[in-house]
Amino acid sequence: MSATDPARMTSSLDRLKASWLKDGWLRVSARQDEEDAKLLLSGFLYPTESGAQQRLSISGGHDPDIQYGLFNADHAYLGANAFETAIPLSDLSSDDVLSFRAFSDDLTDPIPWHQSWHLLPADDLPFPPHSSQQRISQQAIDNQWFHFAGGTFVHKLSTILEQYFSMDIAKTNSILDWGCGCGRLTKHLSEYSDAAICGVDIDSYNVDWCLKNLPRATFSLVDPWKPLPFEDASFDFIIGHSVFTHLSEAAQFFWLDELCRVLKPGGALLVTVMSSLSLLNDRLSEREMNNLLQAGYLDVGHQPDGVDEVEPGYYRKVYHRPEYIHHNWSSQFDILDILDGYADHQALVVCKKVPIV
Repeated sequence: MSATDPARMTSSLDRLKASWLKDGWLRVSARQDEEDAKLLLSGFLYPTESGAQQRLSISGGHDPDIQYGLFNADHAYLGANAFETAIPLSDLSSDDVLSFRAFSDDLTDPIPWHQSWHLLPADDLPFPPHSSQQRISQQAIDNQWFHFAGGTFVHKLSTILEQYFSMDIAKTNSILDWGCGCGRLTKHLSEYSDAAICGVDIDSYNVDWCLKNLPRATFSLVDPWKPLPFEDASFDFIIGHSVFTHLSEAAQFFWLDELCRVLKPGGALLVTVMSSLSLLNDRLSEREMNNLLQAGYLDVGHQPDGVDEVEPGYYRKVYHRPEYIHHNWSSQFDILDILDGYADHQALVVCKKVPIV
């Protein structure tokens, strides 16, 4: 696949947005087609700034015929960088994690490892009903995508914890899934650790569903503006997927203080914010983009999902720039890295609790 200019950019603003994708981008969707007995893969491989040609690498020795350079109307600004392929289900082992990464033909300038995707084996846990899924995404999430995206996020945690914290996820004692929703991440955590896993959320509907259907963890309903029901320094690490993306600036600072309180000294806070790809996907106006560039934080308004019934208007749609995070979060945390595209169109902020001296 050759590099393609991002869809004939029409303004300097669009060119600025595209420049944020300098490290390239890998996005994968995996869907099992029972009728044809195949695993269907699709996605896009946007090349790195160098323009090095990229290929999809599939673990387990699978080398299907991958079609590159297709046009994906949903991501027209990325040009003809889409791909698709299929793997017979008979070639797959139900006990193995199937991993997808990108590499360049000359093995230089690869798309970052943290944009890899991982299809975990099926488990015996139920999928949440559409009514639960709509409360975290405004629409029902396909069950296969629910499993694939959640499993990908959790599978990569082992490497993050080892690389940045010298921490073995299997030997951790306590994990907090902050803003657990309907358990998209929580359901996978017990496959990697015997730790006590706690999920919290402000949505009573989804907390109730998790309590009834995910027995390997405990769950608590929390208030948007009250402390968590845990002692100081309770958790080895905390994850929070797509939570800071929905908080006002005041709520953001409240929760940074509270997460710092319940995290052990030197512990890991791993949370997501909107990534560079989000800025392209969401097609922000020039005024909004300028405001984001100047302030580093942009709240575009209320997002009418079902999670803020306790306080209507609480659930926002928010963007952060890395400079803002480094400046405003560093009083409690060392910001070790911001990994663009770790969680699809969201970036992972890797934070370490600053020890008290």
